[in-house]
Amino acid sequence: MRYLSLLFFVLFSFPFNALAQDSYQDGMSWKAKGNYVEALKHFEKAKEANPNDRKVLNEYANAAFNARKYVKALPVYEELIKDDKKNLRYLIRLAKMYSYSSKKHLSATYADQALKLKPSNPDDIFTLAEVFYFIKHYPKALSLYEKISELNAKALTRAAKTNNKLHNYPAAIKAYEQLILKEDPSVNSTTYYELANALYNNNQFVKAVIVYDKALELGFYNAGMIHQNKAQSFMAMNKFDDAISSFLVASQSDPYNKNLNLNIIDCYIRAERFSDARKMMDDLMISMPNDAELTYSYGMSYYKEGKTTKADKYFNQAFVLNPSLKSLRYTKHNF
Repeated sequence: MRYLSLLFFVLFSFPFNALAQDSYQDGMSWKAKGNYVEALKHFEKAKEANPNDRKVLNEYANAAFNARKYVKALPVYEELIKDDKKNLRYLIRLAKMYSYSSKKHLSATYADQALKLKPSNPDDIFTLAEVFYFIKHYPKALSLYEKISELNAKALTRAAKTNNKLHNYPAAIKAYEQLILKEDPSVNSTTYYELANALYNNNQFVKAVIVYDKALELGFYNAGMIHQNKAQSFMAMNKFDDAISSFLVASQSDPYNKNLNLNIIDCYIRAERFSDARKMMDDLMISMPNDAELTYSYGMSYYKEGKTTKADKYFNQAFVLNPSLKSLRYTKHNF
């Protein structure tokens, strides 16, 4: 009886294990070709046959991760890390995958564990920096980006972005300017646009306008946005006629944008071009006859011109249409 049981085990388990071994080798073959999607299919078969084989689980998890099948990779890495708690690759990959999930606290936990192992590979450091950036732990992300910014232009770009997030605009400007000076191939119109935004936020309006123009020259994808930002820069410098010109260019691609049109009207009023402001409002009121904000702006054009009786007429109409505008009255009067 014992002999028959042993024979049964050999006859039925051997072909199964042989099939698992073949699947594993096929997976390794596809992995060598860089095709992780196909490799994963074969490692999955090997895993089904040998669910506790750490070698198989490791290859399965790696293939799933590289194929971006994170739902499959994550629980296997969780299993593997139990027996190999200081495996840097496992920790970094778990941190990265959890950063895409709702369990971002686990991402930070694994990233911190990885940092305790003092990674020295720039790619590992960059990945951990990206994890912290993605989960909005900006100071930690910045410290890691800065470690490798001399070696990695992308890290320098990220350092600039992170400084922007932290409202450290001088540091952001310095990083963007370093990147441009390096003449790195990654420098493009977006780099200049982001630099211009940092300059604007740092109250360097003249330079911001120059850099916005450079972004336009290089073909930034959203010219209207740049013209609006230029207009805001001109407004900050009290150059209202220049601001109007930029706003009008922006409005060509978005003529019915209410907020944009209100900004143009505001500039006309600030430039004391009251008739131009009212002409524009008359045109807009054809399509928006009962718009409270337009009515309010109409009143403001008269108020700034010193015609308070007419101004009050429109203010009161605006307050009936939208009572919340009452809170703007004195604020606007004092600009």
